[in-house]
Amino acid sequence: MKRRFRIAGHEYRVILTKGIIDPDKRGAIGQCKNNTHELKIDTTQEPSEQSVVFLHEILHAISFRYFFNTLFGEAGTTENEEMIDRLSEALYQVLSSAGIDLTVT
Repeated sequence: MKRRFRIAGHEYRVILTKGIIDPDKRGAIGQCKNNTHELKIDTTQEPSEQSVVFLHEILHAISFRYFFNTLFGEAGTTENEEMIDRLSEALYQVLSSAGIDLTVT
C-alpha cells in the first residue's frame, strides 16, 4: 500500500509508528490528523489489524472532507467510532478476500 494518497485534493501521508501518543484517546492504535493530512498507524499491532486501522483512519478523513461528520455522526463520539469500526472491518474483509493487499509498508 502506498504511503501517500489524495482525499478531496489533499495529499495525505501514512506514518508508521510504534505507539500513538494522544492525550485525548488512551490506547489508540491509529490517528487521523486532518489539519496536517497525516494518518498514523501503530506498528505494534498485527499486520491485519494495521490494515483495518488504516481503513478506519481513511474513513475518518473521507468523513471529514466530504460529509462534515453528518454521515457517521459527530467526530469523536462513540456513535462515530462504532460506525467507522464496523465499516473498516467490513471493507477489510471484502477487499482482502478479493485478493487486494492492504499491507501498509
